[in-house]
Amino acid sequence: MRRVARRVLAVSILVGSMLVVVVGGGAAHAAPITGRITLYPLVYPQGSVVTPGPISGNGSGELWFEASVGNEAHLQRGIDLVVGTGRRRIGMLGLSFKPGTDDLRESPLVRMAEALLGKGLDLRIYDRHVSLARLVGANKEYIETVIPHIATVMSPNLDEVLGHAEVLVVGRADPEFVSLPGRLRPDQLVIDLVRLWEDGGGLGERYRGLCW
Repeated sequence: MRRVARRVLAVSILVGSMLVVVVGGGAAHAAPITGRITLYPLVYPQGSVVTPGPISGNGSGELWFEASVGNEAHLQRGIDLVVGTGRRRIGMLGLSFKPGTDDLRESPLVRMAEALLGKGLDLRIYDRHVSLARLVGANKEYIETVIPHIATVMSPNLDEVLGHAEVLVVGRADPEFVSLPGRLRPDQLVIDLVRLWEDGGGLGERYRGLCW
C-alpha cells in the first residue's frame, strides 16, 4: 500500500505531571514530564489509523511532530525565573535543538536567548556542539535572523561563560555539565531546565528548577 503524507492535528495538554498528546480524531499518548523532548513519528498510510510508534523508517510518508514539555508556558516560566533573579550577567549552557547536534532551528533555547537579550541582559552562551563558522544553509540563516549578533554572545570556552555569569541556565542534559556545582562561586545561581541533578547538585537555595 502506498503511503500518503497528510496533515494531522496534534494537541498537547498538560495534565498534572503528565503530557497528553491527542492526535487526529482520538488516538492519544501520555508521557510523564521529564523536561526532555520526545519525538513520535506518525505513519499515515491511506485508509489507516494514525498511531504513535518507535522512531524508525526512511521518511517516506512519515509525519513527525514533537511532544515537548518546552511549550509556551514552560518557556515563559524559564524566562521569568531568570529575570526574577534581578541579576544581569547570564550564562546559558546549551543552545541547539537536539542533543549532540548543531541544529538551532525552532530551538526553545534560541527563543529564550532572544527574549533575555531583548530584556537587556548581558548574555553569554556555551554549546560545544555549535560552531558558528560551520553553520550553513537554513540553520545559519535562522540563527542570524533571530539573533543577528549571535557571534558576540557565543563562547567556545565553558570557563569563560562560568566566569561571566551571575546566573547559569542549564538547557542541555550534557555529561559535561554534571560536575558544575563544584566549579561555581558561592554567589552564583543555577536555573536547571532539564533536571540535570536529582538533588539540585547540592546547591541548596542557589538551585532553581523549572517545574520541581
